[in-house]
Amino acid sequence: MIFKKFKNKTGVTIAMVLITAMIATGCTNTKQESSNADQNQEVTQSVNINTDSLKEKLSKENVLVVDTRSDEAFNGFKLSEDVKGGHIPGAIQFPTSWLDKVKDDKELQNLLNEKGINKDLEIVVYSDHGEESMKLLNYLKKLGYEKVYNYSFSEWSKDDKNEIVKYPNFQVLVSPQWVKDLIDGKKPETYLGNGYVLLECNYDGINIYKKGHIPTALQFDTNEIEAPPEWNVKSDAELEKVAKKFGITKDTTVIVYGNPSMGAERVALAMMYLGVEDVRVLNGGKQAWLDAGFELETKLNEPSPVNDFGTKTPKNPNYIINIPEAKEILANENGALVSVRTWDEYIGKTSGYSYFDRKGRIKGAIWCNSGNTSQDMANFEDIDGTHKSIAEVEKYYKEIGLSKDKKVSFYCGTGWRASLTFIDAYILGWKDISVFDDGWFQWSLDPENNPIEIGVPKN
Repeated sequence: MIFKKFKNKTGVTIAMVLITAMIATGCTNTKQESSNADQNQEVTQSVNINTDSLKEKLSKENVLVVDTRSDEAFNGFKLSEDVKGGHIPGAIQFPTSWLDKVKDDKELQNLLNEKGINKDLEIVVYSDHGEESMKLLNYLKKLGYEKVYNYSFSEWSKDDKNEIVKYPNFQVLVSPQWVKDLIDGKKPETYLGNGYVLLECNYDGINIYKKGHIPTALQFDTNEIEAPPEWNVKSDAELEKVAKKFGITKDTTVIVYGNPSMGAERVALAMMYLGVEDVRVLNGGKQAWLDAGFELETKLNEPSPVNDFGTKTPKNPNYIINIPEAKEILANENGALVSVRTWDEYIGKTSGYSYFDRKGRIKGAIWCNSGNTSQDMANFEDIDGTHKSIAEVEKYYKEIGLSKDKKVSFYCGTGWRASLTFIDAYILGWKDISVFDDGWFQWSLDPENNPIEIGVPKN
């Protein structure tokens, strides 16, 4: 009995101790949580900057502004109703979507370095409302970046005195969401409402099309616009016939896409040359559509032919030039004939193609580094297959001596790679641009009359 009384007394004592401890711990945890919340709030407040602070930083040399949004928003499309399209002058791009695309920290660090996002800089990241950009900020902090700040582009956008860079022809490059809205019967930004035709562009790609394509898309073989053995764009009459067969008039909105995208840009060039006034390229092609979470269909869609294109063709004959015109550009002090090829092709180490072996370059041509092989445009595409940031392209064009004030014509072997660089220059608003469609393939057939160089240039 004594034992029982002792036990009861002890139990009460232990219970009282436990209750006291729990209360004390609870108070401590509450204080700690409150402290952590205050600390997080302080951290958020410390990294979020206002417009005055941003402008102060922009006046310094060691500051880098990073736009974390999509190409389309950066180029000029509106993502939010209350925020203008375009970007802060001098900003570079690093979309937060890449953080999900690339899982390896080392690879991401290399990508950051490639984009010039270095730890010795003060870095300001921004998105429309400052929320999406916090993802990149937190990741940079994790990697050891110390001077990183966050900004809401909506604050910059609401003051008309603040300059916003918006590319003259930003509308050419469209997002999967833009195409999805169009298919769903909506009227996405810049769409004129004159009907659309969506083309999946591939060389001999019917089997690819049958496996799955974007809903409503028509299968468009690049052989419709070009043919062997020269692989030049077909005659004006043939191009017009093809356009009408696919239900395309000058007023039709034509959206092209592919995987890879070079074939799509080739078709885009042909349509623009012919006179289609509203040509769009789905940025990133079919893969971008899938990455956005949208579905494909396997239905074989048939075109609805038209009888009249609506204007005399070609409406823009200056967009595609031949050998005599290329020679005029070479002789022009303000001209630039641009070889969009690999270094090995440029110096004559390889022809770049399996179906001809003539090596070298056009004498006097400027080298524009296309990528790794004749089958890719790695230097003009980002890791997700979308177009390289137009700001980066513009900077690169300047580095190799190109500008909007010059008469610029791009060429490659047969025109596919050159078409992509043409589209980028067009987005920038350059007026006097073209594709030298004969390219190296045709030029090299007559070395007696068409000067050729081989080897590393002396200058």
